[in-house]
Formats: sequence, C-alpha cells, structure tokens
Amino acid sequence: MSIDTPLLAGAAEHAPWHLFTLCLAGDGAVTPANLWHAWSLAPAVVVPLLLWLAACCRGEAAGGAAPQPESADTARRRGWLTAGWLLLVVALVSPLCRLSATLVTAHMVQFMLLAGAAGACLALGRTKPVAARAGGTRTRVRWWRAGSGLAVTAAGYGAVIWVWHAPVIYHAILTDPLWHWLGFAVLIAASMLFWVRVVDHHHRGNAGGAVAAVLTTMLHTGLLGALLTFAPRPLYPVLAEGAAAWKLSALEDQQLAGLVMWVGGGAFYLLVALVLVAVWLQRAAPLTDAA
Repeated sequence: MSIDTPLLAGAAEHAPWHLFTLCLAGDGAVTPANLWHAWSLAPAVVVPLLLWLAACCRGEAAGGAAPQPESADTARRRGWLTAGWLLLVVALVSPLCRLSATLVTAHMVQFMLLAGAAGACLALGRTKPVAARAGGTRTRVRWWRAGSGLAVTAAGYGAVIWVWHAPVIYHAILTDPLWHWLGFAVLIAASMLFWVRVVDHHHRGNAGGAVAAVLTTMLHTGLLGALLTFAPRPLYPVLAEGAAAWKLSALEDQQLAGLVMWVGGGAFYLLVALVLVAVWLQRAAPLTDAA
C-alpha cells in the first residue's frame, strides 16, 4: 500500500492533535513507517495512570512512620508494582496502543498484557494494601471485596474476556470513546481483582484453588483463541483496512490474533500455574522435613 492511501493521508492530516486522542479505529493506520511516532497521550488515559502511580507512592510512604532499611521482600514487591505499572504504560500509551486499533493481532498482544502480565505483576506488588493505605484508615478501596470468592472472581474475569471479543462489543470499544474507556477500565479492574485473589488464595495456603483458577482460565481462553484462529470469516471488519496496510487479509490478521491468545496466552497461564505449584512445594518442603 502506497503512502498516498486515504488511511495514511488521514493520519498525517491529524498529526498535530493525534497524539492526545484515544486509540480508536479509523484515525489512520499505523504502519512500519510511522510506528514509532504513534504514541498516545490521551488525558483520559494518562491522568488515571499518573493518579494511580501517585496513590501507590502515597501508600508506600504511609506504610511506616519511621524510615527503615528496605527488606528484600519490600524491594521485590516494589519491583513487581513498578513492572505492572510500566506494562500498563506499554499497553495504553506506547505505539502498541494505536497499533492495536490497526491490527487484531496487536490488539491481542495488548489485551494479554492487560488481562495477564500487568494484572499479575500488580497483584504480586500487593497493590491492594498499598491502595488501601493511600486512602487512609477511614477510606478503603472497597471494590477489592467484590465477589464472594475466587471461583466467582474467575468466572467474572472469564466473562469479561469473552464479552470483550463479541464482535458488536469489540466494534464499540474500537470506535466509540466512551465504550473504549469503559471497556479498558473494566478489563483492568477484572484482571487486577482476579490476580489479587489468586495471589491471596495462594498465600493463605489454598494453592490448589489458585492453580485450578489459572488452568481453567488457560483452557477457556485457549478455546476462544482457537475459535478466532479457525473462524471461516473475519469477525472484526472494522480493522480490515488496517490489516491491508500490513499486507494481511482481515482473516489472516484474525488468525494470527487467535494464535497469540491460544498459544502465547496459554503458555503464560501455564507458566503461572507451574510457578504457583513450585512455590507451594518449596514452602511445603520444610514442613515435611520437620515432620
């Protein structure tokens, strides 16, 4: 596709303000030529990210009245928290965000970062107690208590993943600013709640339940990925022109996206499950030796 196509011409025409808009389909295709210029600093995304970072910093500062040497556990937790926040930035601010409004494949990479890696890192960083401390002793983050248990939380998390990829919802999220913001907010909230509950259950000794929730998620996301991979027709025509800009058909783009979720996502969930089992065995070993 030449550089004179309407898609790229539209992207160039809107370049002055394009940096501060949401990553919506139809705003101009991201191509290898303009990829590294396709950042998104939309206030609706950047401001919540900065407020979140400030709240976490405040929560860390409120964790102790007197300065103390940082323990290895504290340093590790802060590292996970920082990694999770940076993954949110990669998914929502970097060129990956605009590329996800061009290619279904890129969307799936972004989606798995938000639904998987970022949420898991924030959970390991113990975002829940940090955020609660940031609100003070009287103002707690009560939405973390939503759901009566890990099974309910996992079901809600799975429902969000499937509903997100219903063609009508997918189209709305990629074309309507309000749906776009709400869709990502719900996805991030569901991801964080799921992974916090997985980590909490594992810490409380319910490793079996935590592993079962992760493996169940691996199975149903793998099914969704397989459905996208073997679908006989494109389900997301809104990105058909974007796929053409990368010399792909809409169906080929969708098939690659399905493989990202099926294989890449499956590998991620399996790795997490194996790590949970390994940590549980490591903790159980001293108890066995003592007996």
